[in-house]
Amino acid sequence: LDIEDYRFPNREEFLAMKEDGTLPFGQVPILQVDGSVILSQTNSILRYLGKLANLYPSDPLLAAKVDAALDHEIDTFIAPSVALYPARFGVSMDDAQNK
Repeated sequence: LDIEDYRFPNREEFLAMKEDGTLPFGQVPILQVDGSVILSQTNSILRYLGKLANLYPSDPLLAAKVDAALDHEIDTFIAPSVALYPARFGVSMDDAQNK
């Protein structure tokens, strides 16, 4: 697959793309397909690329096992993500600590 890994040269470019709606959900990563379609969310991008490269199973049961592995990664890292970025998740750490 021919993919360009683009890194923001500065925070201002990221904020501008977030503000103008280029970044769905205001987040990265994104994958721009054919110069116009933008896919977001890591696992959606992984599944899409896996299908293009014939690495994603066509068998529904095997695909479900791949999906389970991808979903497990989310489950593993959600708590640290909330702790590091509580405002993104609508959590006030002061309130959480008082309960």
